[in-house]
Amino acid sequence: AEKDKKDPGSTTSQWHGSKPKVDYQGRSWIECPPQQTKKQQRIQARQMEYIEDEDDYRNKTCYLPKKWIHTWEGHTQGVQAIRFFPKTAHLLMSAGLDGTVKIWDYYNTRSCRITYTGHEKGV
Repeated sequence: AEKDKKDPGSTTSQWHGSKPKVDYQGRSWIECPPQQTKKQQRIQARQMEYIEDEDDYRNKTCYLPKKWIHTWEGHTQGVQAIRFFPKTAHLLMSAGLDGTVKIWDYYNTRSCRITYTGHEKGV
C-alpha cells in the first residue's frame, strides 16, 4: 500500500483555485490583463532598469517601504528568489528552498496560481 508515494525527481504541477486557465474571451491566465498592460509594463521596465544597471548605483535613489502591503504565503521553507514572470507585468515567480517554484497573481488576487514540484533540494 505505497499509494500516493511520489517518484523522486518526478515533475508535477498543481493548479490552485477555481478560476479557469482561460477567460471567457479565450485568453490564457498568463496574458497580461488588457487594462493594465501599458501601465504595468512601464512599472516593470523601470524595475528592470535597476537590475540591468547594477554597476551604476550613483544615479539611483532607493527608499525604505513606508507601509506593509502584502504577505505571500505558500512555501514551506525560505524563498531563494522572486522575479516578475518574463514578458508579463501581473505575475511573480518565486523559487523556494522547499524545492518548489510558484507563480503568483500579482495584479488580481495576490494568490498562488500554480505550483511546480520536482526538485529534491531548494531552487
